[in-house]
Amino acid sequence: MACYSNSCKSNSAKIVMVISFMILILGVVTAIFGAIQMGVVQKKDTFTSAEIDLSGFGNGVLGLGLLTILLSVFGLLTAKYKKAYFSIPFIISTLIAGIIFLILATFILGLGSAVFAVVKGTACQ
Repeated sequence: MACYSNSCKSNSAKIVMVISFMILILGVVTAIFGAIQMGVVQKKDTFTSAEIDLSGFGNGVLGLGLLTILLSVFGLLTAKYKKAYFSIPFIISTLIAGIIFLILATFILGLGSAVFAVVKGTACQ
């Protein structure tokens, strides 16, 4: 087993903390967008002209946002305390999130090619 110096562990902890904080911000934004897409917020604002459809994807987007927030919290706790009982859930939740995002990317790429075929067929007429 390798022994690392305290300065090396400190530098690694800073990197994990910065990345986890950025992931926390993205998770909060994703969860808010999921809540808006579910129809929780009904009032239109006067600052933007964005139209958000109330499709059935709101629950999934909110769930992925909450999973991302959980992942970032485990990352921040791992960076601060450097204990195994924070790093093991961080590793496991990162693995689960990676598998979920890989499966979603596969579905999106599959649907993207079908949409592209329809657009190509319509445009080439």
